[in-house]
Amino acid sequence: MVLGWIWGKFEGGELESVMSNCGIEYTDRDKAERKCKVALWCAHYQPDERPSMNSVVRMLAGEEEIIAPKNPFPYMMPFDGSSSQWSESRGDSTSTATVTNDGEEK
Repeated sequence: MVLGWIWGKFEGGELESVMSNCGIEYTDRDKAERKCKVALWCAHYQPDERPSMNSVVRMLAGEEEIIAPKNPFPYMMPFDGSSSQWSESRGDSTSTATVTNDGEEK
């Protein structure tokens, strides 16, 4: 789960490695980090923990401070952040990918 991987990196203070692994230019990293934090808030499993859309727009525009997100996945086992795996089905084929801590796809 990509958000789980991002949460593990955020929790470990390693969002910079997410930016590097995704090829995000240095000049765009502040925006990308802001978007990651907002996404973690918006993905929270408890709707009352999610920000309002008005607040999301202000956070993305830089008009509202983004406080550190709470763990959006507290119902899951602790996430070690070492890898993430997902499957995608299209028609009669299914592909599975695993992304490791260094962003390498296997």
